[in-house]
Parts: sequence; structure tokens; C-alpha cells
Amino acid sequence: MAADIKKDSSIFGAIKTYRTISLMLLLGGCCAGFLIFDVITPYLMSAPFSGMVAIGVVTAQLTVICVWGTLVRGTFWVRFPRTLLLLVFSWAGFSLGIDFIGDGGPPIRLSAGITWFIGFLITFVPLKAASLWSRWQIVLDNQKGNSSGVSTYSIREIMLGIFLLSLSLGIGGAIIPFEGISQISLRNDPEVLVYISVYGPVSLLVTIPCIWISLKVDMDKVIRWICIWIIYCLLLSVIEIGVAGLISPFGNDRPFVLGLILGKQLMGAIILGICFALRGLGYKLSRPQRKSVLPRSD
Repeated sequence: MAADIKKDSSIFGAIKTYRTISLMLLLGGCCAGFLIFDVITPYLMSAPFSGMVAIGVVTAQLTVICVWGTLVRGTFWVRFPRTLLLLVFSWAGFSLGIDFIGDGGPPIRLSAGITWFIGFLITFVPLKAASLWSRWQIVLDNQKGNSSGVSTYSIREIMLGIFLLSLSLGIGGAIIPFEGISQISLRNDPEVLVYISVYGPVSLLVTIPCIWISLKVDMDKVIRWICIWIIYCLLLSVIEIGVAGLISPFGNDRPFVLGLILGKQLMGAIILGICFALRGLGYKLSRPQRKSVLPRSD
């Protein structure tokens, strides 16, 4: 009996170790791949087709960051500084790419940072609101969701959060020195602002079903739902193209249209791939049940 228990414990420990190593490899691969793409993104922005495809990949990256910051089980105020740090690293990679092509400077870096932050907010805030309202969480199969709503903080977690926030501010200060900010004159471009306000929500409508399909739908129904999602994504792209045509002349440009459609499909494919990889490691989308207090019978 004792030997069987010891054998089961060793098997469980090996599975847990394999899952942890695989998760670290997945996260490390995603971070490295996205960071490399952030650096080469400025090279792709010179043409409408490649630029729209690049924007789709960057949007997928922001969505992955926001999903980790909102839906993954854990203390939000401990996880948020890490999410913000990943956002700053993405912005730093793009700024480095701008410097490589010789088109850098504080104005362009600041403009990119504002765009990154707006895209982050457009994705993060609705996802967080939806997670609070629906109580969906990404958890392991053998974990129970945190339905109590009570979070405990340790001194180590608080200090780590403060350190990560300080690190984010330090990287931001290195990207845009304080003396350079005073020389920046921000010019509001209504066309860009309107298009961001359209592109962000449409992208969110594209990616949310991908999270549900990959982490919640039964595996025997996944192919059918992916086919439905492809048609749904094309319809959203057509609507966005129509709005873009009213805002800017690029909306009627064929490379722009093809790049936008491919970028949306690629965006969803990246989300599906990463979430399916998480599902393979035992993670799923689950809604914890609230604890009910039953009357005690005397």
C-alpha cells in the first residue's frame, strides 16, 4: 500500500514538473517570438499589406498579454505590474526597431507608446469587466476557481509588484528621456483616432471567440466552431473595411484590404494556437461556483 502511494506521488510529481517546464517553454517562446516581431514591425509598416498584417500580429500579442492579466487565476494587483511590464517590453522592442531603420526620436516613440497603451486599454478593460461579471477564469483541470473574492497579499508580492512598476517606469524613461518630452508637440489626427476606436473593438470581437473555442468548447466540436469563426471574422473584416473606406482613402486600397483580412485571420490563429497549447497542458476556461451557505439543522 505504501509502495503504491509512493509510486503515485512520484508519477504526479513528474507530471507536475513536465507541465511546469512546458509552460515555461511556451511562455518563453511567446515572449521571445513577440519581442523579435516587435523589432521588425517598423520594417513592415512601410507597405499597406505588410503593415496591416503586422498590426494584426501585434494586436494578438496585446490580447495575449491582456488575457494573462485578466483571466488567469491569481491576485490581480500582483499580476497587473507583470502585465504592464510585458506591455512596456513590447513598446521597447518596437522603439528599437524604429531606431534600426533610422526613423526614431522621442516624437515617434511617444506616438507608438500612446498607440500601444490605447490598444492595451481597449482590450484589457472589457476583458477585465467581462471576467468580473461572468467570473470566468483560466485554471488547471484539478484547480477550483477563486469564488470567494478574498485575496491575500504577502510582503514579497507587494515588493515585487512595486519593483516591476518601477522597472516599467525606468524602461519608459529610457525610451523617452524627460528632456525629450518637452520638445514633443502632439498633433491629434482625427482619422487615426477614429480608426483605432474602430479597429480595437473589432479585434476584440474577433479574439474573444478564439479564447472560448480553444479553452472551453468540447474537442469534437472545435473544427465546426473554427469554421464558423472564420466566416464570422470575414464578416467583421468587411464591416471594418467599409468603415475604414469612409475614414481614409486607404480603406479602398486593395493591399490594405487584403492585409487587414489576413491580419485578422492571423490574429485569431495566434490566439487559437497559444490557447490550444495551454489546453494541452491541462488549462481550461472555467466558472467557479459560489459557495452556498446551507442552514444548519438542529
